Amino acid sequence: MEKQNDRLIIISGLFIVLQLILDFIGTRWLTGPEITTFLVVAKGIKSLFLLLMIVVLFQRKVYLPLYGLFGLGILVFLGQLTLHGSWREIPWGEVSREWMLYGGGIIIAFFFQTLHRHGTSSKLTFMLYFTIGVILAVCFSVLLGILFDIPLFKTYRGGLRFGYTGVLHKSITATYFFIGSICLSYYYTYRQPKVRPWIFFVILCSSFIIGTKGIYLFNGFFFVYVCWVHQVYKKRLFYGIITLIGVVLVLFRDQIMTRLNSTYLLFQSIYQEHGWLTSLMSFRNEIFKEKAVVYFEKWQGSNYLFGGKLWNQGLFEMSLVDLYVFCGGIGSICVVYLYYKGGLIHPKEKETKQYIFFCYLSILIISIFAGQLFVNFSSIFFILWVLFLINNGEIVKKID
Repeated sequence: MEKQNDRLIIISGLFIVLQLILDFIGTRWLTGPEITTFLVVAKGIKSLFLLLMIVVLFQRKVYLPLYGLFGLGILVFLGQLTLHGSWREIPWGEVSREWMLYGGGIIIAFFFQTLHRHGTSSKLTFMLYFTIGVILAVCFSVLLGILFDIPLFKTYRGGLRFGYTGVLHKSITATYFFIGSICLSYYYTYRQPKVRPWIFFVILCSSFIIGTKGIYLFNGFFFVYVCWVHQVYKKRLFYGIITLIGVVLVLFRDQIMTRLNSTYLLFQSIYQEHGWLTSLMSFRNEIFKEKAVVYFEKWQGSNYLFGGKLWNQGLFEMSLVDLYVFCGGIGSICVVYLYYKGGLIHPKEKETKQYIFFCYLSILIISIFAGQLFVNFSSIFFILWVLFLINNGEIVKKID
């Protein structure tokens, strides 16, 4: 069993790199008709890996996520049936695709849990360093992007906003990637020291360059958390660092404002015309109001329990709202419960429990503003992989 775990852990780590490559090529590198063929191949590879995880769950007799997905499918069917009136009118292709996306994350969570429960080996330590290496490579591409102003590495190509995602293919993917990277590097720098502090600070500094509000908001939460846990507000070094940052901002204000001016002007115009909330949420609150009116008109009482997505309305781009719309109140509770059961493995150390809880809660809050947490396979896989590595901190600690 341990050898099989070792192989699965290594394959999972390598799969992260494969996803980065596939996503970058499919969205940033290729142009023309070959994109369609490539995306089909990329989705096929991800589906095969998902199938592998399902086989492992069957092999280890972990049936809860499969029962949960079956129940979720029934709830979604009831919601769509109420909405359309006939099973023939239900858009089965769209429903199946979304159901698989939500289900995929749950499968991943329980897959990683089975690796934890059945014991691990020194391969965990190796894959921790491997993951940190991948993260640093991404940071390097982000730094290259801003230093040489590489269009291919920009977050918003052709737009007015500042940001460089490097080899990460989308802004939303970059947001969750750096949230996970910060959580992982901080834990293994200051909780279970395995990583040198400079690595954490390189990752943290790189996160400010990607230019998404989601990562800035998370960094704000993270700053408050660190100050509270370490009580750094009582230390002189804290105020020295704050002063140093202030001096750097003053000395290089012209260069910084040149980079940020277009983004600042864009959000200033949105703020003046629509208010601070719209500026903060990039019109998601306005989209919510417009779509909510349509749903209130179309939905019946049972839809609030079972859901009933209107496929011509698209996403709200607010993860918890999109989850509720798809599977209703009952289904949303089931999904959150399954993620909780699959992803949180209850470490013995109180501080680790609190840290994992902070990570979960922060990610959920950020997903309200960023969206696509549950339906972005690459992002949810990386987030759950990071939490898996953190959950195994007590085991990694024993291996030098």
